[in-house]
Amino acid sequence: LIDNVRVYTVAIPPAVVSAPTNRTVNVGANAGFAVAATGSAPLIYQWRLNGTNLPGATTNIFSITNAQLTNAGIYFIVVSNAAGAFTNSATLAVTEMQVSNFLLNPDGEFQLTISGAPGPGYIIYESTNLVQWDMLATLTNTNGTVQFTDTGSTNFPARYYRISAPQ
Repeated sequence: LIDNVRVYTVAIPPAVVSAPTNRTVNVGANAGFAVAATGSAPLIYQWRLNGTNLPGATTNIFSITNAQLTNAGIYFIVVSNAAGAFTNSATLAVTEMQVSNFLLNPDGEFQLTISGAPGPGYIIYESTNLVQWDMLATLTNTNGTVQFTDTGSTNFPARYYRISAPQ
């Protein structure tokens, strides 16, 4: 006597374990998103920007090198398998660094304000001849705006500044 044995495979639909988070970066910085999901294998990943599939973006991590204003938008991740799919999203904002409020204080110290994405901040270089540039300061931008005062500017008849955002 043979019993009929049936084996059933139950596919578990994908579920999010860790969702991508919103990001704000300066132009030229690197940015990325990641998602962690569970569910029956194989899990299929597809990243989209503003609803359009991004070619080759088919892993749980999506990276952008040298972000530009055109990279800003809503990034969607669709994770699917034979049992279903889920979609999650995060926003990438790309900002341009802006320098404003140039001021020569009454004591001769030079002051300026830098606005941009919160994060690692900015590197300020100085020169007295526009040929040789030396790093003067590294600033951390915790809230989107940072003020810089050059207390050594009174020691020079002329001083020039360059500001860069770390990549």
